[in-house]
Formats: sequence, C-alpha cells, structure tokens
Amino acid sequence: MMFTGKTIALSEVAKDLAIVIVRDAQIGNVGKIPSRVANRLVYVGEEKYIAELGKHDGISAVIVPPHLAGSVPTHYGLATAENPHIAAIDIFEVMVALPNFLWEDFQTRIAASAQVHSGAIIADKNVIIGERTFIDAGTVVRERSIIGDDCYIGALSVIGAEAFEMMPGSNPKRLMKQAGGVRMESRSTVLSAAMIVRATFGGFTEIRAGACVDNLTHIAHDVDIGRNASVVACAEVSGRVVLGENSYVGPNACISNGLTIGANATITLGSVVVRDVPDDVRVTGNFAVPHRQWIRFVKTVAKDS
Repeated sequence: MMFTGKTIALSEVAKDLAIVIVRDAQIGNVGKIPSRVANRLVYVGEEKYIAELGKHDGISAVIVPPHLAGSVPTHYGLATAENPHIAAIDIFEVMVALPNFLWEDFQTRIAASAQVHSGAIIADKNVIIGERTFIDAGTVVRERSIIGDDCYIGALSVIGAEAFEMMPGSNPKRLMKQAGGVRMESRSTVLSAAMIVRATFGGFTEIRAGACVDNLTHIAHDVDIGRNASVVACAEVSGRVVLGENSYVGPNACISNGLTIGANATITLGSVVVRDVPDDVRVTGNFAVPHRQWIRFVKTVAKDS
C-alpha cells in the first residue's frame, strides 16, 4: 500500500514524447535535483548545475538539452530534449496516470479511538488516522495523508493541499499533476486554519513527532519539520525546507525554498530567511542575519539618525 517503489524504463514512459533516449535507465519518479524521492529522473537546463548531481542521492537519470549530453556522468541514465523541464514534467504526468504505479489505493482507515468532528471532511480513500487523534470542525484531510497516534488538528485546517506548482509552458497556466502526500508522526500538532501542502512528486511533507504548527501558517510542499520543532502563527515555510529538531520559527517569519534550518535554531518574528541557518543559531531581520549582528546594526542606525 501507499508508495510502491516500482520502477519502469525511461524509454517506456517517454516513447510517445519528443525526447531522445541516450542511455536508458529504470526510474521510479521524477523530481528536482535536491528532491528526496528515490530512483528519480531530474532535469538540468544549465551546465553549472551538472556538478550538483553528485551531491544528492537517489538520482537514476538526467534529462538535459542536447548540447549538455556529453557533460552528464556516464553512470546516470540520459535523455535529451529542447526544454528539459517541460519534458521531465511530461514524463511525470505519464507516470502519475499509470494505475497503481506510484501509489496503491486503499480505503481510509480511522482508528476507533480517534475523535473526528462531524464537520470535518475526510477523504474516502488513502487516509490513515491513528489512535486517539483529534480532528476539529471544518478541517479537510485529503488523500495520501497519514496521521499518527495522539495527534491534534484544529478547526479549518487543510492537510494535503495542492502545491503551487504550475505546468511549465502551459498557457493559460494550470497546476501540474501531483503525487505526494502529508505524514504527521504521532504526537504532532497542527492548530487552526493551517495549510499543510502535500509533496509534489512523491513521498511526504513531514511533520515529525512532537512538532507544533500554529494557527494561520503555510507549510509548503516537501517540507520536513523536525521533532519538537515549532512554527508559530502566520509563518510561511517554503518548499523543500528542512527544519531541524527543536528549531523555532517565529510569528510572520518567511523561509525561502530549499533551505536547511539547523537543530535548536531560532528564526525570530518577522524574519526573512534566504540562506541556511546552522545549529543553535538565532537569526533576525530582513534579510535575516545572526541576532546580535542585527541588534548592533539597529543600534547604529538609531544612533546615526
């Protein structure tokens, strides 16, 4: 059940597309270079990103423009297309449409001891709700949402919202098909009117044990919120961010996509974070810098004004 881990030949899913197979490979999904899904095909449009391939596990094949084909290491499968991004998403949408390939459906399972308000909306399939979990009125739990034991979800939240991922080249714009889900580990908390977006290509947006997501927050696709981390009211955590254990994101803070926030790190209220934050560091400001550095800056400005 759930994600299958199956693979298929790249040549099989690309056979009806404007793509040239240089070296065939078995792929299980499509993703970006830093995505966490296994056996993935990734797209690269510029040579400067070729060196990034070796820094990430789980890449089986690469699709590039024809002039970059010779730059891709030979242990990767290889395909070429004039627009690798569009071609990769075309392949992904073929894979999504394959019955029981990425995911095997099951009927929703709600533990007998769970308390689900009659005004909550739970998808009929592909949802698990664990023992003693509480879900309040107006909350929507969409397919591919796995919720552990002793979780709390407040009113009017959405678990498993669509990611803001547009189909490249579409006119008018449309959302691309999406295959991922949301997983809340046991004893995690989401309060009211929070938006938890599902992973885009596969796998889960993760809320780890003991993590707390406050009211009116937005947790984007493929985010991983570490154990006992806190994301406080009105914060925005962009796609693929990893929050370390015991980290803290203050009210109205904004974290740019793909960043890593270390264990025990603190993002103070209203901060705009555009680079990684190491373990045990507190950052402040727009753009966020170490907290004491920001205070010195503010004092200097105040003194000079």
